[in-house]
Amino acid sequence: MIKLMIMTLSNVINFNFIKLSHPMSMMMFIIIQTFLVGIISGTMMESFWFSYILFLTYLGGMMVLFIY
Repeated sequence: MIKLMIMTLSNVINFNFIKLSHPMSMMMFIIIQTFLVGIISGTMMESFWFSYILFLTYLGGMMVLFIY
């Protein structure tokens, strides 16, 4: 049930991402989307290490894009 709610929230964020035009709001939506993907992958596996590393990788990529 919780997985379905998280996936529905993820889809709502995806549909709203199309309407955004400001880079800061786009970056926030991508970070939220990454957090949701990390939660989904963490609940599917026994350990949260993979989702934690995935989140840190995406966050590092967002920091590099923000600097440029």
